[in-house]
Amino acid sequence: MLKLSLILSVAVAVQVLGAPSIISPNILQSINREGSVDVLVTVSAPIQQVLSTLDTVAFTTRGQRLTYIANALKAHAAATQQPILEFLSKVAPTSTEIKTFWITNKIFIQNADIELIQALSSRSDVSAITENKVFNLIEPVERKPAKSHVQNELEWGLKMIEVQKVWDAGFNGTGVRIGGLDTGVRHTHESLINNFAADYNWFDAIAGAATPFDPNGHGTHITGTIVGAGGIGVAPGAEWVHCRGMNAGGSGTEAQFIACGEWFACPTLPDGSEPNCEKAPVLVSNSWGKYAGRNDFMDDVIQTWIAGNIIPIFANGNEGPGCGFLRSPADSILPVVAVGATTIDDKVAYFSSFGPSYLGQIKPNIAAPGLDVRSASSSSDNAYVTNSGTSMAAPHVAGVVALLFNSNPEFTFEEITERLYTGATHTVPSTGRNCGGIPEDTYPNNHVGYGRLSASGSVLR
Repeated sequence: MLKLSLILSVAVAVQVLGAPSIISPNILQSINREGSVDVLVTVSAPIQQVLSTLDTVAFTTRGQRLTYIANALKAHAAATQQPILEFLSKVAPTSTEIKTFWITNKIFIQNADIELIQALSSRSDVSAITENKVFNLIEPVERKPAKSHVQNELEWGLKMIEVQKVWDAGFNGTGVRIGGLDTGVRHTHESLINNFAADYNWFDAIAGAATPFDPNGHGTHITGTIVGAGGIGVAPGAEWVHCRGMNAGGSGTEAQFIACGEWFACPTLPDGSEPNCEKAPVLVSNSWGKYAGRNDFMDDVIQTWIAGNIIPIFANGNEGPGCGFLRSPADSILPVVAVGATTIDDKVAYFSSFGPSYLGQIKPNIAAPGLDVRSASSSSDNAYVTNSGTSMAAPHVAGVVALLFNSNPEFTFEEITERLYTGATHTVPSTGRNCGGIPEDTYPNNHVGYGRLSASGSVLR
């Protein structure tokens, strides 16, 4: 009763202070339930103040640009977060875990109680206090056994997007580094062991493991589709790196996803030391999200990736076939590449989430093979599994992005996405839903965006 009285009295107090716009409404509910809550404190100095200056600086290499961005954002965070950190050192219990971020100007605080949250909400240099929410893997809708050996024959999805034509033209991803944010990877798998990047190749935001592993299996499967050997990967010549942002159950917190976002923008060794921004991948494939209206916690990360010419690719979700059911961050207001799924008949898959987005945008932007996709399994070094979902479609797009960068390493974000979308093939209309009032035989539409992915159409045009 005393705890409830305290929380109710504080709730009244923050309303008087005008803090409801600063403190996320669900924080008080969580404290009422648990007594404390993990929070993200947003500093009143957005990173856009830094990113807006990039056009005034000349860069000779991509690595130079990425290094400048990281250093500028780190300096910005250090200067603007310092007063809050000094305050926390005085009022927060010594056992409290505190972590700072630079890719978004936020501070993570573990087990914050109501007194600490109230004190932070009264500071002029704090613009928001939100709960460190959990986001989940976009689970495959189907899993089937698969032949457990290298077939050296192209999987149907690779045939559909005509990847062989691109390989024959000399582009298989060689010299390109790709990234995946998922559940980990079995790096010793026969299809992946030979193109695992030699350095700056792994970060575990969940448990801090120094060596890659995948207790779920999802990350191994998506990585195989992007770069796997033996006919499963779109860009088998590319090298891969990975950040583990989800646990064995397929869930991760906002802070863990942000930590991965930072690592991709400027990779470190597995222990977080010796950052080297020149090792950043050209893309990050994401097959996770939350279905519950738009959530913008990754927007700063995405904006920084785009500023560094790192292509953000997100699975659209498996909540189809109703209109407007898609995951966030795929529904970001920023120009992420949101991916739906298609079938071997070139129709939209029954589970693929349709737009429009929460804010009325056309989503997905593009679709790719996602039904019955065979790829690497984490169960052994020569095991394979067949999965279905937009999680299987997004890696096909990631592979084609790698091929595009192989064809021209100087392509910009705008040039990559323009080639993806204009090179797409119009699919066979199959739903009759016309989501968002846009006929499904008009492109882009809210079923497959600009159409079904085509490696040949995008790379060889």
